[in-house]
Amino acid sequence: MAVHRDERHWVFENLLEPFAVFEANEDHSDFVCLDANAAFARMNGVALSLSKGERVSVMFDHAKTLKEDWMTILKKAFNAEDGNRFKHHSLSSKSVFEVVAHGDGKQCAVLLHDVTASEEEKLGMSTLLASLQEYMQLPPESLDYQAFTDQLVRLSGAKFAALNTYERGGTKTITRAISGPGETIRRAMKTLGFNLIGKEWDVIEERVETIKKNSLLRFDSLYEAASGSISRRQAAIIERLINLGESYVLQITKGKEIIGDFMLFMPKGQPLKNPEIVQIYANQVAIMILRQKAAKRIRYLSYHDALTGLYNRAYLEEAIQRYEERGTAPLSVIMADLDGLKLTNDVFGHDTGDRMLNSFAAILKDVAGGSALIGRLGGDEFIILLEAGDERKTIALAEKIKQRSEETMVEAFPISASVGTGVRGTAAASIEGAIQDAEDAMYHEKFSNAPRIKHAHVDALFESLKAKSYESDAHINTMWRYAERMAVRLDMSEREKNRLHTAIKWHDVGKSSIDEETLVKASPLTDEEWQRMKEHPETGYRIAMTTQKNVGVALDILSHHERFDGRGYPQGLEGEEIPLNARIIAIVDAYEVMRSGRPYNGAKSHEAIVDEFTREKGAQFDPELVDIFLNLLREEDA
Repeated sequence: MAVHRDERHWVFENLLEPFAVFEANEDHSDFVCLDANAAFARMNGVALSLSKGERVSVMFDHAKTLKEDWMTILKKAFNAEDGNRFKHHSLSSKSVFEVVAHGDGKQCAVLLHDVTASEEEKLGMSTLLASLQEYMQLPPESLDYQAFTDQLVRLSGAKFAALNTYERGGTKTITRAISGPGETIRRAMKTLGFNLIGKEWDVIEERVETIKKNSLLRFDSLYEAASGSISRRQAAIIERLINLGESYVLQITKGKEIIGDFMLFMPKGQPLKNPEIVQIYANQVAIMILRQKAAKRIRYLSYHDALTGLYNRAYLEEAIQRYEERGTAPLSVIMADLDGLKLTNDVFGHDTGDRMLNSFAAILKDVAGGSALIGRLGGDEFIILLEAGDERKTIALAEKIKQRSEETMVEAFPISASVGTGVRGTAAASIEGAIQDAEDAMYHEKFSNAPRIKHAHVDALFESLKAKSYESDAHINTMWRYAERMAVRLDMSEREKNRLHTAIKWHDVGKSSIDEETLVKASPLTDEEWQRMKEHPETGYRIAMTTQKNVGVALDILSHHERFDGRGYPQGLEGEEIPLNARIIAIVDAYEVMRSGRPYNGAKSHEAIVDEFTREKGAQFDPELVDIFLNLLREEDA
């Protein structure tokens, strides 16, 4: 079906994109608009009726930039081949158009298509890639928050932007940078009454949860975007001052971790540009921030002890070298060795041992003060270096450290430390000499006090055990009364009997690591509680090895819950594989428990106890030892 001119003209008139037909004069210095559609008139702000038949030089005489735009477009269109396409960056509207021109040298039809958005996206992506390439070439520890924020302003078209990072476990945010016209920012901060850079804000949980669900949030007002961190009045004043439109909060995240956020404040009437690109950019900023934090952490750990946060040996060696080079004198040295750490680890586990180390480190920092250089040399050894110290003050400081330590309890133990001092009096003296003096004094004190410290720790263990269980002196005395008589029947030597006596006294010392609720529980133990309970022979073995240095006693303690039939714990020993003392302890311990009773099992009669031992001969207990024990009971009844 043929298309009539009127139909073609209707299509031409109703095109959504600007379209016009021009005729050029001989030298192409001016152009006459032969026809145009409504979109052309709207774009240029002229009446459609006035544009037709009018010369470009006259039509746009009111707007210099429009005239320059159209002269440029038409000269390029008339000088190009038919069907030519080219880009034009408009001076008047700051937009980008793709121009399609069809002509015969005398007349030319021109169609304009606005490609500003896609061009901005391409430009934004190009800028993004260039920025990321630049950032990745920087050292890991380098981080320029201001550069991040400035770049985001360029990518997003925002008038102002702020970057906030989440700190202190996500409980606070800190404003790191603000981009935008400097004078306006200063006026805004004057309205607020404080400097925004470095400002710490409380984290509002509702805001965090909202940000987690939406990587990009839009707000109609500054007050809403700030989530009430500033007053409505302040927000309104700043909005008028800066002529703000809508605002955005953009997540800075890595995986599920929120590292911070960008706040974007748009000019009034202007939407956010390149939203997808700015989100990609924010994710890359997150990687950069985490990269810097990791680099800082690595650097921190290279000079600090990971557990206590004190300086480590590597840093201390460098510091000592600096003191030597500067000739620092006088310089005081305090060496400290934490007593009982191994015992604490053996009884209560390494978590408790770590608490003891951290508690002692806190004492050193508190007593020595901020001017001291405090370090952990490794294990349980610490050092303090103090400039401008003298011997008298150094000794007084060492005594204060010991006093504070003894006043501090970790589980059942008071913290105890052996401390020694040394002083470099002049620059001619050696720092190493002062350190050696302090170390010698520390070890002299440690060895001199070792028996007292050991007994103090053991007494603390037993007192703790008595306070939270049934391991009373009466329980031990009853066990020993029968065990001693059995030892006589077995013709044991005095040395063997002394070992048996010690093993009985210490047999349940491993229970000191178990909580009171489990030890005195009247109802059946849970699987987890029972497993914990079954560990006490091994714990007792470690304690005995640490404090008694007696392998025989330690093995007796380790084996006192083994069964003659091999179904005991912890090693499943059978028959005479079980040490003799452990077999004796199993019998006298069971007797005392059955005789006196426990909340989970009442006291038994004499007949019931005899029946129990008779039934368990060769199973739980050594049958020959049971016969000896039952004979002792019969002799008592006679």
